[in-house]
Amino acid sequence: MPISWNEIRHNAVAFSKDWAGVSREDARMLVTQTVRGSAIYAEQSASHPAEMRNLVTSPGGTSAHALYQLEKGGFRTLLSKAVWAAFQRSVSLAALNSAVRPFEEEDDPKASDR
Repeated sequence: MPISWNEIRHNAVAFSKDWAGVSREDARMLVTQTVRGSAIYAEQSASHPAEMRNLVTSPGGTSAHALYQLEKGGFRTLLSKAVWAAFQRSVSLAALNSAVRPFEEEDDPKASDR
């Protein structure tokens, strides 16, 4: 993907520090723990992601406002396009790599010296 989760986390940390007055260390911990907790919750739950979101999003709460801004900004569409672009590129790279034979030990000129 064109942007890494580490970059997203770094930006979130910087924004938290600048906007909320949270220390860089605390902001990093908050973002990291939120992402980790969300991943664990999703991994362990049999629920659909939309149902999980509804379970943790209070009407009119902070998450609801954040999700509204993500939707308003086209985050879902951008993320979908980014995943699709990465997939297409991986298919292209795989096609290029399939024309190249994997390295074998007998291809190593030093192998005959052993």
